[in-house]
This record gives sequence, C-alpha cells and structure tokens, in this order.
Amino acid sequence: MQTLRSVPITARPVEGDAADAPASYVAWAPQGRRLAVPAGPGAIQLVDTDTDTAASGPTVDGLVNQVAWSPSGTRLAAAGGDDGVFVWEPGRPLRAHDDWVGAIAWSPTGSRLASGARDHRAMIWEPGADRPRHVLTGHTGEVTAVSWAADGYTLATGSADATVRLWSDGRCLRTWQHPGPVRGIAWSPDGRVLAAATGTHVAFHPAADRPALTGHTGPVHEVSWSPDGRHLGTTSADGTVRLWDAAGRTPLAVLDVDDGRPAFAFHPALDRIAVWTRRAGLSLWDFSPA
Repeated sequence: MQTLRSVPITARPVEGDAADAPASYVAWAPQGRRLAVPAGPGAIQLVDTDTDTAASGPTVDGLVNQVAWSPSGTRLAAAGGDDGVFVWEPGRPLRAHDDWVGAIAWSPTGSRLASGARDHRAMIWEPGADRPRHVLTGHTGEVTAVSWAADGYTLATGSADATVRLWSDGRCLRTWQHPGPVRGIAWSPDGRVLAAATGTHVAFHPAADRPALTGHTGPVHEVSWSPDGRHLGTTSADGTVRLWDAAGRTPLAVLDVDDGRPAFAFHPALDRIAVWTRRAGLSLWDFSPA
C-alpha cells in the first residue's frame, strides 16, 4: 500500500464559515494552479496552490452543492440548492429545475453544461441560452450525478432510483439497473468505461471482465478517474479516500480523513491530489504512481 506525503498549505477560507457548508466539493482548474472549495453555504473560495493564498470567489443566494471548471479554465459553474445553475462568466443563473440541483458537469469542449436535480430530471444547457437545450426525463428519483463521455455527445446520469442512463441528443440510449442508489458516476478519459458508485462498491459498464471495486465499509459518494485513466479515486461515508489501480482494481492508498462526506480531486498533472473535509478544510498530498 502506497504512503502519501502531505503537502504543506495554510490557505484558509477568507469569509464565511466553511464548516457550515452543507456540501463538500473541491475542483482543480485545468491549469492545475487554482482550486475551488467551500467558504460557507453560498460562498466559494479560490485557493492558489502556487502562492498558498486564498481569495473570495463567487457567491450565490442559496447553497452551493457542487462546482465545475470549464475545460478552458475561464468559467466556473456551480450547482445551487435553490434550483439554479450559476456560471461565471457571464455570472447569471440558469433556471429550469424545480428542486435542489446537486450535480453539474461541462462537456469536453466546454460548449455544453449538464445538470441533475431532485426533480428527477437532467438538463443540457448551452451557456448564454435562457432555456436548456434538452430536458432529460425518465428517472424516478433524484439525479445525483452527471458525466460526459469523451465524444462530447454521450451523457451518463446516475440516480437515487438505482439506475444509470445513457443519453445522446436528448434521447435515452440504454439503462443499467443497480441494487441500490447510484451516488456518483465517471467516464474514463478515453470514454470506453463508465464507473458507478453504488452501495459500498464501484461497478463498471460494460461489466464484462471488470470486477467491482470493494473495500469501503460505508456508501461510496464519489468516484473519479485520474487524467491518464490509470487510477481511480473514491470517497465514502466510512470517512476514507481511497486510490486504486484501474487495471488491476487493487487499492493503492487509503487516507483516513475522519469525515463522512469528504471531497477529492486528482491534479491535472497527476502529481498530487486535493482533499476537502468540513472538519479540516483543504489538504494536498503528493501522489507519485508507479
């Protein structure tokens, strides 16, 4: 099992109380220098890891549940708990959902934005438009996760209704059934494999010759691939962040963060990882996979 070395960082929230934030999230900008993390229920802080400084980021009226940088790093989108999706720039809400928005993802080209909400719907937006390009219906529970394939057209949605659905051009292509709620999904960088966090494990589609990741003792909330597709990261209600070898499906490292809802992100250059917890805030760790 690999031992990870902590990278010193002292940046702290500059306003608000991050411990009051209802959600945990952490997102690297594509250039690998800035991180977006919580600074309170409706506030985002931007941490510059090169200078170890934090600055006030965008704020919203309501809650921030998740954030996502556009591929160019010039726009930051936030999923809001008051049924809105916010994008800076241009800095105005996109409203069409009827309930809490908890999932958001940019397409690989940055030309589209997907959102998922408690109203059982997912939506595809073109930033700048007032209404969604597509409204995706069919789930019977909260849409908890959205993820774009590498082709920029195929969207996967995961739901509390225990299904994963694939969509293209507003049409559902297929549905995969799981034994319990799906809390997180992520396409591999090459778009060939979809990982789905359900229960205490991570399943894969297509499933042939791909055993599930097992080892967590609590529900898995999040799954993500490293930029090179060789590794996976998971977070769980058991208070751990785990790193895995994607080919062998074997664990590489375990971080015990003593928080039931940690957030995690691989650095774009794959030399470190970021972890956010409501108890300890932001931590950085060297990651040097073999």
